[in-house]
Amino acid sequence: MTGLVRKATLLTACAMFVAGAAMAGVPSAAQSILTEGGTSINVAAFRANGTAATHENVLKHITVNDAGGTPVLNSTVVINLINCVQGPGPAGVDMELGDTQPFAGLLVNCNNKTVSAVTNASGVANFSVIGFAHNTGLTQVSPAISAPGHTTKCAEVRADGVLLGSLNVGGFDEDGNGGVNPTDNGLLLGDRKAFLPGPVGTSAYRGRSDYDGNNAIDPTDLGLWGGVRVHFVANGGNGTSGVQCLP
Repeated sequence: MTGLVRKATLLTACAMFVAGAAMAGVPSAAQSILTEGGTSINVAAFRANGTAATHENVLKHITVNDAGGTPVLNSTVVINLINCVQGPGPAGVDMELGDTQPFAGLLVNCNNKTVSAVTNASGVANFSVIGFAHNTGLTQVSPAISAPGHTTKCAEVRADGVLLGSLNVGGFDEDGNGGVNPTDNGLLLGDRKAFLPGPVGTSAYRGRSDYDGNNAIDPTDLGLWGGVRVHFVANGGNGTSGVQCLP
């Protein structure tokens, strides 16, 4: 190997080392994980004693890794719900972020409609978000048409400013009234009926009732709702979702 070749090889190796070092600790969308438990973040109520819902169907874990797959410690993960709360068209009033967010480590910014958390030593940011949907029920019974709602993953997720992807937003409290109660189950069933193809429904997808983020409102979602309902009843009530986060 000539001296020029050795020098070029050394320079290339140094460049690769420097590039790798520069990317260490920088969140990578390709290596981070948003899909644990599905591609939805589900908003719910909190119990009367002020503690946030901690049922597994409500908790969302987001893992932030750098380009080398190494967990990023102390990364600030921000979930932006502005397009869920103030999106264009009738679907823009589909979701609300609660004004009270008692889950440990969770910060809320009502102006920007964001919630944020910091990753732990494993690169995981934990979320349990309080909020509710504006499901007003079926607007037509046969074939079923449900109230307008989001049909895309409206929540944007960033870590230290790096876009990691988007999540659907589901609401176990479908109407923001009385926590998670039987009325919400009826509204969920309405969305399920409207999602079915004709002549029963109109194939209308509503993200608020898609709790696992698989682009369908199916029996799995009914079971996920039931699990949260049982959780609240077992802990002494329906919970409350508070009021919408203003302005």
